[in-house]
Amino acid sequence: MAILAEQSLQTNYKVRKQLKRRNEILDAAAEVFAEKGYHAATTKDIADRLGMRPGSLYYYFESKEAALAEVCRLGGQELVDSMIDLMDGGLDGTDLVRAAIELHLHPDRRIYVGCLSQNRHFLPEDVRREIKAAMQRYFTMWEEVFRRAIRDGVVEHKIVPSFAAHMVLVLLNGSLPGLVRRPNKEAERFTAEVHRTLMPGMTPRGT
Repeated sequence: MAILAEQSLQTNYKVRKQLKRRNEILDAAAEVFAEKGYHAATTKDIADRLGMRPGSLYYYFESKEAALAEVCRLGGQELVDSMIDLMDGGLDGTDLVRAAIELHLHPDRRIYVGCLSQNRHFLPEDVRREIKAAMQRYFTMWEEVFRRAIRDGVVEHKIVPSFAAHMVLVLLNGSLPGLVRRPNKEAERFTAEVHRTLMPGMTPRGT
């Protein structure tokens, strides 16, 4: 029994080590794809970030395309899960809009989100459909952000939630390439500036 227990510990350690390395490769791949674009990126670029030989990457992913698919899946799922938590947090309209902007540009996910927004159209059709479904759910939650802001009187009632959501996401996604390698403080300042710029144009007159 002691031998079996030790073998189990060794197996678990090996699995954890492999998962850790796989996540490191995904982070490096997301950075490279976000910075260079999918076609310009190479497996050597990804391997160089980690001090690995390019051939070693294929132990974890069968192709560059497979790595991109996983990066996009993780980026999309993280956005959806985080937005669900945010929507359940009881924030009022003003705080909710700002928090949603911060979520999209958060340092912990902006590399994945940038890769997702710029490169998902390079994926196979079946994977694109999967990612599109997640992104549609995310967009629907952004619409709800603006509905709540309208309900709370901090956004003009004539504003169309779907238009506002689309406008904000285009702006945020367009900014991501420039923010990928910037210090976190710069991203925080950009988030605040986006909020300050957007809200006055949507706020009801006389408030």
